[in-house]
Amino acid sequence: MTKQSEFIDIALQKFAAARSLDEGCAAATNLLLPLVPQLTTDHVRRVVKAYLENSQLNGTTGTEPVMIEVFEQTNQHAEATRDIWIEIYEYVRIWGGRRYRRDASMREGRPLFKLIEERYPEVLDLIKSEKIQQGLS
Repeated sequence: MTKQSEFIDIALQKFAAARSLDEGCAAATNLLLPLVPQLTTDHVRRVVKAYLENSQLNGTTGTEPVMIEVFEQTNQHAEATRDIWIEIYEYVRIWGGRRYRRDASMREGRPLFKLIEERYPEVLDLIKSEKIQQGLS
């Protein structure tokens, strides 16, 4: 394992282990953000998994700008990380109480959510089919 890979692993561990909103924001901004261009597919998956599993990370808007950077700067891993980004989309949609337009796209809300819709437009089809099943079309 290279020194850079070791440093990324330590940064990801600290990010995942954040015990407060402030600690999560600090780890995201100071440790993770500078490393985003070097992230591999596995790293991106670990970042997103940590974000999903730790309420100190997903419970604040302070980490969202870093997650947006991870999303935008790791486009080369878009296919390999599709499922995990869609999982964030589902999580935010369910717990974020967001409102949708008739075409199922977001009316207002989080930029990360909108970016996921743009990169993976099939998420809109999921929402449309759920609305039809619920009789909300």
